[in-house]
This record gives sequence, C-alpha cells and structure tokens, in this order.
Amino acid sequence: MAIVEEIPGASTIRSRAPTKDNKQKGKSSAQPTIPLVHPSALPKPTAPPLLNVPPPGTIPDGAKVHTVSSAEEIEQLQQQLEGKRGEDEAEDEDEDEEHEREEEGNDVIFNTLIMAVPFTFLYLMLDILVHLQYSHKAGWYLLGEHALKALPTLSLLIYYTNEYPTHPLTNSFLMSASILAGCRLVWLVNKASWSVVTAQAPPMGTLWILTIVQLPLGRALLALMCVGGWFWYADLKFAP
Repeated sequence: MAIVEEIPGASTIRSRAPTKDNKQKGKSSAQPTIPLVHPSALPKPTAPPLLNVPPPGTIPDGAKVHTVSSAEEIEQLQQQLEGKRGEDEAEDEDEDEEHEREEEGNDVIFNTLIMAVPFTFLYLMLDILVHLQYSHKAGWYLLGEHALKALPTLSLLIYYTNEYPTHPLTNSFLMSASILAGCRLVWLVNKASWSVVTAQAPPMGTLWILTIVQLPLGRALLALMCVGGWFWYADLKFAP
C-alpha cells in the first residue's frame, strides 16, 4: 500500500524558459525612446526676393514693349541694335588698346632697368679693378658718384636701342661707338698715363661691351674685326 504525502511550500508548476519573442519584447521595452524634433517655428520671410523671376508667358516689370507694324520699322530697329553693338565693340577695342599700351610701357621700363643695373655694376667693377691695378683703393664716395652718373646715361642708351632696334641710325651709332670704344680702350691700356686710364678705361670698357651686346651677331663680329685690325696695324698689346 503506497502512501502519498504532500510537501508543503513546493510548487507543482515549473516556470517555462523565456522564448525568443519574449526576449525581443524585453529588449525593445528596455531601449530608450528617441525624442522627435519639433518643426521650425520661424516666421515667414517678409523681405522681397533678390531676383524676381516672372512666370513663363508674362512680361517682366520694367521691360519695354515695342509694337512693330511694318518691315521698315523692323529694319530701323535692327540698324539701331547694330549701331549700339558697333559702339560697344569700338569702346572695347579702345580699352584693349590702352591696356596693351600700358603693358608695353611697363615692359620697356622693365627691360631697360634689367639691363641698366647690371651694366652699372659692370662699370663699378671695372673702376675698382683699374684702381687696384695701380695699387689704389677707390673710396665709397667716388664709387657712388660714378654709379649715379653711369646709371641714367646707360638707361637712356639702353632705352633708345631697345625701342628702335632696327632703325638705321641705331645700328650705325652702335657700330661706330663699338669700334671707337674698343680702339680707345686698347690705346689707353698701352699708351695713356694712370690718371687717364682710371678716368676713361671703365666707361670705354662698359660702352664697348654694351654695344657688342646690343648689336646683331653679324655686325658685332664686324665691329670686333675692325678693332682687331686696328690693334694689329698699330702693333699694340692687350696688356702694358
């Protein structure tokens, strides 16, 4: 005979394991809610728009309406429009010409300075070397005075030779100046006293080099040949 006893406090119903749906519901309930942004409460703009585009098929404000009833009026309107276009084109051409003239003027000044400054320093270098040849040191005051005299002279010479390079007077002047400066420099080195050499050798040497640079290649070689022929005829030396 079996005896069945009840155990107090024991539950006969076991709790079921949580299912997948229950887990997802728990997670969704645990996530915080995202607050929604309220729509903008700014007032509507009252200022007029910067560009008022009329709807298609309408005439914009301020437009002039021309009513044409004959072919002659159409031709007159076309002539007026062409005349206005011609005036505008002429004004544009004048502005372009003025702009080109300004650019050409700036280029001439730049080309003059870019050559005058190096040749001025060449003049100073020859001046220093001539003084050192006779064991004499040129002072700063003397060099500054010579530079102030040489720079404007060289600038004018370079400006006119650059502005009119193909003019017959320019070529004849450069040829004669090159031959005379070269012959004079060779004579100074061989025959002149130290005071004459220190005074005339730097400008003659600078002028000779400048004329050779400014001359075309063929004429520069011809000028050098003339100086060399005179040098051989006079039986001179390059050094005293």
